[in-house]
Amino acid sequence: MARLSGREDRADSMESFSRIRKKIEECLQMVEGLLDERERRIEMLTSVIQGSPIPQFVIDKEHRVVYWNKALEHYSKIKAADIVGTTRHWKAFYKEERPCMADLLVEGAVDEMPRWYGDKYSKSKLLEEAFEATDFFPGLGDEGKWLYFTATAIKDSKGNVIGAVETLEDVTERKKAAEELQNAKRQAETYLDLMGHDINNMNQSCMGYLEMALAIAGGEERRLLQSALDSLNSSSRLITNVRKLQMVERGGMKVVAMDVDKVLKSVITRFSSVPGREVTIGYAACPCMVKANELLYDVFENIVGNSIKHSSGRLSIGVRLERVSEAGKAYCRVSIEDDGPGIPDEVKKELFLGLKRGRTTGHGIGLYLVYTLVSGYGGRVAVEDRVPGDHTKGARFVVLLPAIGPF
Repeated sequence: MARLSGREDRADSMESFSRIRKKIEECLQMVEGLLDERERRIEMLTSVIQGSPIPQFVIDKEHRVVYWNKALEHYSKIKAADIVGTTRHWKAFYKEERPCMADLLVEGAVDEMPRWYGDKYSKSKLLEEAFEATDFFPGLGDEGKWLYFTATAIKDSKGNVIGAVETLEDVTERKKAAEELQNAKRQAETYLDLMGHDINNMNQSCMGYLEMALAIAGGEERRLLQSALDSLNSSSRLITNVRKLQMVERGGMKVVAMDVDKVLKSVITRFSSVPGREVTIGYAACPCMVKANELLYDVFENIVGNSIKHSSGRLSIGVRLERVSEAGKAYCRVSIEDDGPGIPDEVKKELFLGLKRGRTTGHGIGLYLVYTLVSGYGGRVAVEDRVPGDHTKGARFVVLLPAIGPF
C-alpha cells in the first residue's frame, strides 16, 4: 500500500507540474502578444510621425529627442540620425542653447513661458494643457521662416509627464500676405485722408460762393442753386462720416462716461431751426450715463437728420430717454420717432448695411456709422413702425446702450 501511495504522489506531482508549465507557457504567450502589440503600436506611431508633412519632434522626460520626422529634417537641415538621442533640438531654431516650448512642458515650468516667449504665446484653444505661439526664426530657410508651433505634454496612464511633442507649421506666406494687406490698407487710408481733406476744402469754397449767389438770386435760379448747395453738403457729410468710421476702426477713441441726456439736448438744439421747414422736436428725459465717446453725438444726429432729410413739409419728432432693465442689466433706451413717410419693410432689413452692400445713397453710410458705433459701445439699434403694421405713419428708431451703475 505504501508503494502504491508513493506512485500516486509522484503522479499528482507530475500533473501539477504539467499544469504549472502550461500556465507559464500561456503567460509567456500573453507577454509575447503584448510585446508584439506594443511593437506594432510603436511602429504605427513612428509611421504617423515620420509620414506627417507637418514638422514634429518628440522629447522624453530627460529632454532627449525620441522622434525627429522627415518634414523637420527638411526645414531644419538636421538629419534625425544626428539629433535623436541628444538634447540638441534647440539648434534647429536658435543660435544659443535655450529651452523650446516642449522643454518647458516636460519640466512643468509653464510660469517660464513669458520669459522665453513674451506675449507671443497663448494657451491652445483646441487641446488641454497645451500651448501655442507664432514667431520668426531667421535661421530656417534662406530668408528665415515664420512658424506657428504648438506643444503638449505626453503623460502615462498615471498622469505623470513622460515627454512632450512639439508641432510646427510654416506660416511665412500667410504672414507676408497679411503684412502686404496691412501696408496696402495704410496706403489707401493715407490717400483717402489726403483726398478727403482736399475735396472737403473745395466743397467749402464752392458752398461759400453758392450761399453768396443764393442771397441775390430769386425764382428758378434760387431753387437750382439750393439743389447744388444741398449736394455739396451731402458730399461733405459723406467724407466726414467716412473719416469717423476710420477713427472707429483704428481704435483711436477710448470710451469714457457720457451723459446721454446732455448729448441728446445738443442734438435737439442743432435741429431746433430748419430753414424752410416746420420741424418740432419733443423730448422726454431722465438721467442716464453710458460708456461711449464723443461720436455718440453722431449716433443721434444721424437718426434725427435722416428723419428731416427724408421727409418734406411739417414734421414732428419725438425723442424719449429712459432707463430700463433687461435680463437684470441696466440700459439707457433712446426712442426717436417721427410722423414722416416711414420706411418700408424691405428697406428696414438692409437699412444699417448700406456700406456693406456698396450703397452710399439714401440712408447709406450715415446709418452704417450709427450701427458701427452702437455695436462698439456694446449696444443695439433697431428700426420699427411708429404705428405697428403701418409704415406710412412714420418710423421709430430704438437705441439701447448699457448703462453705468445698477438699475
